[in-house]
Amino acid sequence: RDRYVLMQTGWDREKRVEGDLLYILLKDGKVYVEYDGIGHGITDDLIGEGIPEDNIIFSFLKKDEAGTA
Repeated sequence: RDRYVLMQTGWDREKRVEGDLLYILLKDGKVYVEYDGIGHGITDDLIGEGIPEDNIIFSFLKKDEAGTA
């Protein structure tokens, strides 16, 4: 369904930990970034792979801030 999640999993001492690093949705030729927990952000990587800035939408921001990369 064109939804992708990158997770981290592991151990912190005696406790199992897991969490999302990235959640994106592909729709109508655009990349909707729902969550970006990657330290440097995913935008430069997407652009480096040839995705136009106008096709990267930040869904986690308010509508007036979301715009494009």
